Amino acid sequence: MTKLARPITRDEVHTYNRAGFVLLRGVLDLQTVNRFRRSMDQAIASLADSPAGYNVSEVTRAAEACDFDALQSNSDGQHDLAGMVAHIKATEKPLLLDPVEGKGSFLLDTGVAARIREFRKLCLSGVLPEIAAAFLDSEAVNFFGDQIFVKEPGTRERTAFHR
Repeated sequence: MTKLARPITRDEVHTYNRAGFVLLRGVLDLQTVNRFRRSMDQAIASLADSPAGYNVSEVTRAAEACDFDALQSNSDGQHDLAGMVAHIKATEKPLLLDPVEGKGSFLLDTGVAARIREFRKLCLSGVLPEIAAAFLDSEAVNFFGDQIFVKEPGTRERTAFHR
């Protein structure tokens, strides 16, 4: 098993338990970071092959245009996008967008470990299980699933923060 570049601190665990998230700097070594980058590159390149992947920016443009045909054609994956947008429109609440005119894309995928071998190895036998165990105060963790959010610079779509 790869070792952490530095241990998780008690303050980081406390912050995670209080806030539901924590920024970890310097925990992964460069080799692990590069393995993760390559995995993300593969996931992005194969997003169209994923049964649960979406280009959220394209979906947002379809929602803004009320293009329910485009939304329906993207609804064969993980979510009923047309139904979700219809519900949002019915609430009369705005989409979560930043006033940015950039061309960045917001990509989302679930089940990446099932498609990308290197990502699966990172999730199951790399330092990520060790990090999870530290935050869960557990000797062992079981991998259930994954979800990635890739937001390029200039992305308009906000990520509604949830825990």
